[in-house]
Amino acid sequence: MSGGFARLVGMNGFDFYIRDLSVLMGRRSIKTPYVLSIGDGKLLSRHHATIFYDIPSSEWRIKILGKNGVKITQDGTTVTYDPTSSPVILKHGARIEVCDFWFFFLKPQGQFDPPDMDNNEPIFNLCNKAIEKFPEHNFDPDFIYKMILEDAPWLGGDKFPNLPRIIQFLVAKAAEQNKISKEQNSVALLNQSEEQGSNTNSKIQQQKQNET
Repeated sequence: MSGGFARLVGMNGFDFYIRDLSVLMGRRSIKTPYVLSIGDGKLLSRHHATIFYDIPSSEWRIKILGKNGVKITQDGTTVTYDPTSSPVILKHGARIEVCDFWFFFLKPQGQFDPPDMDNNEPIFNLCNKAIEKFPEHNFDPDFIYKMILEDAPWLGGDKFPNLPRIIQFLVAKAAEQNKISKEQNSVALLNQSEEQGSNTNSKIQQQKQNET
């Protein structure tokens, strides 16, 4: 990952690099242009949450400011936090849901150790199949978890404690890969358009030369 200390990737093409030690997010407003806009719904506060790097602990954390709180899913557990909550440590791949908007928190490469794939290959395969089967839900770890248990109920309970973490890892990876693919497609379309424009100009110039 390049371009910042951390990255936020989420719905509707949301993609933001954190380039400072803190970022304040909330409702879109001309009165607060310094705030990272994550929507304009009335449930959002103008100052809804702040993500910051805690130097003493060397951890990224999020502090909730808005009265309607924030849902955070990491390590297979979803917890709702409010302004009375202490700042929460954010792990790589944490899914942050603010009212009706969600995004993933991604650390730079090398700061996250993925689950052991060799010992969990069958589970990896099931997760990837579920993500491919339901592309419209592939960034919702709770939905993918339910779909996997419908196909393989024996994975529930305490038999495979790594399952939630594996799902969290894969959906975060899918979110980032989806964004990269869109960027690559945009570049390809731009190059194609420029090439077509160049070919058109060449034909026009050739036609003018033939006329003279």
